[in-house]
Amino acid sequence: MRMAEVVNMTDSLQVHGISIERRWSQRRAAMLNVEIHQQGVLIACCRVCNVGLGGAFIDSVTSMLSKGSEFDLVFCLGDAQKVRHRLHAKVVRVGAEGLGVGFRDFDTSAFRALQEVMRHAASPFGSSQAA
Repeated sequence: MRMAEVVNMTDSLQVHGISIERRWSQRRAAMLNVEIHQQGVLIACCRVCNVGLGGAFIDSVTSMLSKGSEFDLVFCLGDAQKVRHRLHAKVVRVGAEGLGVGFRDFDTSAFRALQEVMRHAASPFGSSQAA
């Protein structure tokens, strides 16, 4: 059997009936406060449930953005949440529980910011206490 007959492309890969995510990077569980900005305007404050170098999952903001929407995702880190990292993102999946987003326009500073966000998410004290 050829691979083309085995793989069915949808929102995930289907290989022999097993769903496999198409992410190019692994995600890390996180509960981090973020802000969503569109065209320089703050439109929502919410939480990221998981994050990786390629994207994140944002909890319960489905009515605000549609698939394909682009925006800036601002991670608010640290004790007073004064450390802020802004990353350009695009909605790649919309579900009842939230949004799957992919990070766009990657450069060295964005990569370093994501590394810090992921270190913060991995820390036992990294999860933000207040919503």
